[in-house]
Amino acid sequence: MMISTLRSIAAVLLSFGLLFIGNGLFNTLLGIRMRLEGFSTEVTGLIMSSYFIGLLLSAFFSTHVISRVGHIRAFAVFASIISASALFHIMYINPYFWSVIRLISGFCIGGIIIIIESWLNEMSDNRVRGQVFSFYMITTYAASGSGQLILPLADPESFILFSFISILFSFALIPVLMTQSKGPRQLPHARMNVLELYKTSPLALAGAFMAAMTNSSFYAMGPVFTHDIGFSLQQTAYFMSAAVLGGLLLQWPVGKLSDIFDRRWVLTSIAFLVSIVSFIIFLFSGKESNILIGMAVCYGCLAFLIYSLSAAHANDFTAQDKMVQTASSLLVTYGLGAILGPVLSSLIMGKFGSDKLFLWLSCLSMSLCVYAIYRSTQRESASPDKKGEFVAVAANHSATKQLLVSEPEPVKNSEHD
Repeated sequence: MMISTLRSIAAVLLSFGLLFIGNGLFNTLLGIRMRLEGFSTEVTGLIMSSYFIGLLLSAFFSTHVISRVGHIRAFAVFASIISASALFHIMYINPYFWSVIRLISGFCIGGIIIIIESWLNEMSDNRVRGQVFSFYMITTYAASGSGQLILPLADPESFILFSFISILFSFALIPVLMTQSKGPRQLPHARMNVLELYKTSPLALAGAFMAAMTNSSFYAMGPVFTHDIGFSLQQTAYFMSAAVLGGLLLQWPVGKLSDIFDRRWVLTSIAFLVSIVSFIIFLFSGKESNILIGMAVCYGCLAFLIYSLSAAHANDFTAQDKMVQTASSLLVTYGLGAILGPVLSSLIMGKFGSDKLFLWLSCLSMSLCVYAIYRSTQRESASPDKKGEFVAVAANHSATKQLLVSEPEPVKNSEHD
């Protein structure tokens, strides 16, 4: 069963992998290039935040494109626009123009994520769905992490890397357009309600928001941090790649641990460790690159767990018929935090220095730790028979299938699929 399912989704995962190799490289390259162009830290943060605004908007509006032309053609539209956007950046270097292009890129990436996750859900049944999405998560982290390693192969001030990214985005079209599989059918309809999520689990809401702020700050401002503390391109690539690939290492064991023990205390412990690791990175900023790269692995191992743990904790207190609504609300919360993260981080870095990025992330994580301890005193933990199984989530994007199914108007089938 699993082997046949993997064969049927291989083309979809290959397309997604190529896209995220390019996207992982693109995010880091832009952070470096903006510093080389003399953009201020604050302007850099605003431009990078535009990407996450596009992701969130995509959750509400990209479905109109999908419903109009079908999933396969919509994928081609979004991928083509992203491919062109990589080249637009080197045609006209202007912060306002780049902000608009980043917003459009985020919108298109969000639309593609919706299409891919809907497709994977359609092509797998309940017996293998968890395994399928595990492969999807592995593809996300592995592609994003490996994309960073391409950075040192060319001068970021030249057009070569931008052109290579455009080529990757264009090649990502081929597997999906060549597949004989049909696009996904209509998804169930549910309306998101963030206030209801807060009533269900304040800690899950806080965890999702804080995870978004720290993750988006790392992705957007991490390359600025490494550039400003004197890292070479190769060291920057290693640092970013180490953190992203590190996100794979502890997802399963910590998830299983949270299935056994009180999930709130597991979340508390992880938030505390993220704060400590972030503080160590701050202390060693600009001193020893090997230590920083090693700590980046630890950071990725821990920081990318917080959203998954928060989602699992929310599901522990959610009725079965409200699961989709809860997932939607969590992801909207994540999207809002992801927009705010780079803006606040860039303001702090601009005022106090780029080396303060991880001191700021340490404070954010410690605040979540303190709040989690407080929430643990407010009510009993979920009983073991009501706890849902932990599912690892690659929380480096905010627009997903769960947001698609929360659209006010359901997506219509298309004969073009």
